[in-house]
Amino acid sequence: MRASTGRTVSTIHGHCSHNEEVEHPYLEAFLALFIWMFNIGLSIATRLTPRWIRWCPTSPQQLVEVERRMLKHLQVPFELRDVTIDNCTGGKTRHRIRTFIIRGAEPELMPLVLLHGFGSGLGMWALNFDELSQSGRRSVYAIDMLGFGSSSRPRFASDAAEVETQFMCSVEKWRQAVDVRKAIFVGHALGGFIASGYALKHPDRVAHLVLVDPWGLPERSSHTERHLVIPSWAKMAVNLLHPFNPLGILRAAGPLGPQLVRKFRPDLRKKFDHVISDRSVVPSYIYHVNAQNPSGEAGFRCMMNSLGWARHPMLKRMAQIRPSIAITFVYGSRSWVDKGPGVRVKHMRPHSPTEVEVVEGAGHHVYGDKPDEFNKLVIAVAEHVDASPDHEDALAE
Repeated sequence: MRASTGRTVSTIHGHCSHNEEVEHPYLEAFLALFIWMFNIGLSIATRLTPRWIRWCPTSPQQLVEVERRMLKHLQVPFELRDVTIDNCTGGKTRHRIRTFIIRGAEPELMPLVLLHGFGSGLGMWALNFDELSQSGRRSVYAIDMLGFGSSSRPRFASDAAEVETQFMCSVEKWRQAVDVRKAIFVGHALGGFIASGYALKHPDRVAHLVLVDPWGLPERSSHTERHLVIPSWAKMAVNLLHPFNPLGILRAAGPLGPQLVRKFRPDLRKKFDHVISDRSVVPSYIYHVNAQNPSGEAGFRCMMNSLGWARHPMLKRMAQIRPSIAITFVYGSRSWVDKGPGVRVKHMRPHSPTEVEVVEGAGHHVYGDKPDEFNKLVIAVAEHVDASPDHEDALAE
């Protein structure tokens, strides 16, 4: 058993009451017309605007600069570099993976690899790097996944399974390039989905999976959707918008985009207020991460069905992960993400170490809402891996 973290680990048993929907046919018709007109406007704004007008006030250089400001409070020495890998999406052009590295002073400790969620980047782990490295003792790696942040933004395939393969290919080629033999993979949301698939394809490289509010596990079902109590007009809106990239509105807003981030996501800024005094930094980082070529965004949309479900859910595949690979699910008690799939995976692997942890008071961004609790939990996992009998053999492979 893994060492106790001093917090309550709870299994959630419950359901939401089903409320009867009220139909609004005129509202639905109006909404359909509005979305149709918006899509036309979006097309005009993004395709017919003269080249000399910088519609979105962003650039790769601005992203690199605000990334530096996100990380300048860190106390442990680190490096940021672009790691070149072979092409994973077809073509001859090599890819670039933006990489954060803390080189631990104790190489015998199992390293951590952090994979961010959708619409994010490596800078969002800024509250975790110092503590997870245990004062620079443990190596910590984080990347901007292919198609996100400052990494290359190639054109992904149009088939969901192939897009999955392309993401996982980029992680494996990156691992080879930085010479990480084996690691504890920590994935948030989309990063959890990719980390799970990576463990299926490359089990020898995964010492432990930490899946933080992971996306893409459950299958879409009428039973689940009934309990979500989503109005029919909202379902229609999502279905109509599905052909478009999820954050297209941010780019369509052009010079108003940064203001939209500040107005609608002040919660993300507040998580960092105690370490980043300049309140413009976090909204600016989020904007520049998402305002550029929506490559990874398009790949994610391809893997996603309507209402946010994965086209190829990971849940049933989780039983195929090598039994010796331990899995720890981490959920926020206030998160909208269903904790049931984590419990189901635990039941699917009765002879494999699988834990479900709930961090009280945390939402979807567990690592930012309750960084101290999150960091302690991951460190407990890492120290358990370090103490395992086959630890030294794993590092020497």
